[in-house]
Amino acid sequence: MNTLEQLGARIAARPTPETSGAEHELARLHTADTVAAWVAGARTHEGQELLSAAAMGDAGPMGEGLMSRVMLVCALTRLSEIDDIHLAAGTTPGSLIVPAALTLSAALGNANRGALEAAILSGYDAMVRLGEEMGGASILYRGIWPTYFNAPFGVAAVAASLMGLDASRCAHALGLALVTASPNVGQQGGKMARWLLLGAAAKNGVMAAMAARQGFTADLALLDKPFHSVYGIKIEGDRLLGGMAKSRAILEVGFKPWCAARQTMAAVQGLREMMKEGLDPRKIESIKVAVPPAYLAMVNHGVVPGDRSSHMTSLPYQLVLAAMAPEKMVLLDYAPSPTPPEHASLLSRITVEADESLMSHFPRSWPARIMIKAKAGGGERLITDIPGDPARSFDEAQLRTKFFAVLEPCQDKASIESLCVAALGVLDAPESATKLLKQIENSYHH
Repeated sequence: MNTLEQLGARIAARPTPETSGAEHELARLHTADTVAAWVAGARTHEGQELLSAAAMGDAGPMGEGLMSRVMLVCALTRLSEIDDIHLAAGTTPGSLIVPAALTLSAALGNANRGALEAAILSGYDAMVRLGEEMGGASILYRGIWPTYFNAPFGVAAVAASLMGLDASRCAHALGLALVTASPNVGQQGGKMARWLLLGAAAKNGVMAAMAARQGFTADLALLDKPFHSVYGIKIEGDRLLGGMAKSRAILEVGFKPWCAARQTMAAVQGLREMMKEGLDPRKIESIKVAVPPAYLAMVNHGVVPGDRSSHMTSLPYQLVLAAMAPEKMVLLDYAPSPTPPEHASLLSRITVEADESLMSHFPRSWPARIMIKAKAGGGERLITDIPGDPARSFDEAQLRTKFFAVLEPCQDKASIESLCVAALGVLDAPESATKLLKQIENSYHH
């Protein structure tokens, strides 16, 4: 059997998720975490624009069919920038896998207790292990967006599992999804189509599974040939399969504790820890941060007033927020225009540089060394793991705290509690997926 055939057989086997309590618990938490990102993403200005496009119905870019619904919900979730992440793979799997699984499960009327969870675990495995094998954390800085590239593959695994395809059809679904993979969406300005195109990549995964169900076939030797050599990507099938045999990928996926690019978070965590120990942010004279050279250019920039993306990816600005407005760090749409003068003042005293020695931690960890000079206190700290990383466990209590923090700006507490309970319980009562989707959709406009 070649690599895709073996992957297809793994998905078709649909292992009983209850065999591992750790996997089941993490699947619950990641499902609820993703629901929070989904709802919060829908309330951003970009999310509202996507919903407006969807409301145009068949005349608009979304349409009304099942594949188009998957396209919309995945786009809304990913744009939140508070979804989960696997560092070595450079992918954010939950934003594609969970919305697609819930939407498809509800549409298919699948009430089998293990089916939804097995599909989610299979989707995480497919998307993460392929991303890891292709060196996702490194190729990201060559202009290839691993989440976008692997979205069809991961969603095809989810759809094939929920549709109950046999091993052969699962393999063909994965193969058909692979040939739709694209490297990136290019540099965009104005009303970015980035999220719309990511949703389209998820839609392609559903299309691949539907086509395989109807008997359409793919080249099943795709992963055993030079794979996408035009992009300089090399896949070793044995290593890919070995990773899947070793452990379920969801065990290695981290949670984001606040809304920002993950590459900025280690330095911010260092500052937060020093402040907790007594550092007065008003007495900071300068901050110097060292990061791996792989992502220096991505995080070492200022901000464009009113531009959400520039604020979330600027390491200096994320440090400013942590020091001066920590309550804003969970606000997905926060991009002040103009930049507050006190923020600009601290920004001018922050420098970021590359440190080759930090590459010894990369890509399993995305570290930073932060050095603070202050009138009182200060010091230096190396941060390799942040709260939410597998090395710093994330439990239900922390999940609930994040769930409320992210949604309180746009929903009342009773609604948030109801949504949180439903999201945490859907894997144990998959027949409630339809009800959960209704709650999510009702929250878009309230």
